[in-house]
Amino acid sequence: MEKVFLPVVGDKVLIFELEDVKKLRHLGIVGVLSGTLSAAPQQNVFLGLPLQLSLEDVIWLVTNEHGILIDSAKYHEVEAAMLNQADWNSSQRICVHDPKQDEELLKKLAKMNLSDDKLILKKKQLQENKVENFIIIPNVTPLPNIDSYTIPLDKFLSLSNHHELISNYQVYRSVKDQGFFILPGIRFGGKYIGYPNDPLRYHAHFIINQATDFKLIDLVAGGRLATGVKKVWVIVGEHSTPDSPKKVEGKKRDAVEVDVDQTEPQPDIVDQLTKESKLKSFSIEWAGFG
Repeated sequence: MEKVFLPVVGDKVLIFELEDVKKLRHLGIVGVLSGTLSAAPQQNVFLGLPLQLSLEDVIWLVTNEHGILIDSAKYHEVEAAMLNQADWNSSQRICVHDPKQDEELLKKLAKMNLSDDKLILKKKQLQENKVENFIIIPNVTPLPNIDSYTIPLDKFLSLSNHHELISNYQVYRSVKDQGFFILPGIRFGGKYIGYPNDPLRYHAHFIINQATDFKLIDLVAGGRLATGVKKVWVIVGEHSTPDSPKKVEGKKRDAVEVDVDQTEPQPDIVDQLTKESKLKSFSIEWAGFG
């Protein structure tokens, strides 16, 4: 399978091409649809393109050589300069106009007892306004020298606040590499939710969290929540060894006693993301589950 172009818009990766969405789906990357139509801007149930990818999705695609990050603004500046007016006029025209709106307007006009001249004028204006309800998408093949528009992964990550990104990605990767589909889990009180296959065909089986200093009440609440929605609450964290640094007792409980040579260069963010890590998982189920 060819590598998927991942357009960077601001600090996000947004996929606008339907064929690219299909390719990502085959790779187990679902993303979140975030687009609306101008004819129905308030709807929030059935969203459309573009598809927004999470940071973890992007890192997994790039590090596994399934995707290439593209500077969308720079790419389209060159694309627009290469297009002449004839190419632009022959571009795809996607209609976002709802014909039901025209029917409703015509019914309202019929009830207003307008003169024939005014009625003809109103219908003419209605017909002319249809042209404004089209989105024009140029038909262009990928530009040559695509390497000049690519963005390195470390540069892309510098655009975002990647606090806790390394530990989050290790959890994401450990679940993803086992063949699960992963989506954001905020609606179920977790970091991620895991599906055994395509979310259009299956319900989520797991609510996944990164292992931290959990309080007992958090474990109870998480287990009961997951049981209530017929899922398993899973915590994933790095497996500690006897040689692991020990926490220092005192006021700062999270302080870790580690000897670091400040003269040595710190590891690159990409190297930290791709390094092998030993993770351990635990599942929490409330009594009577299932």
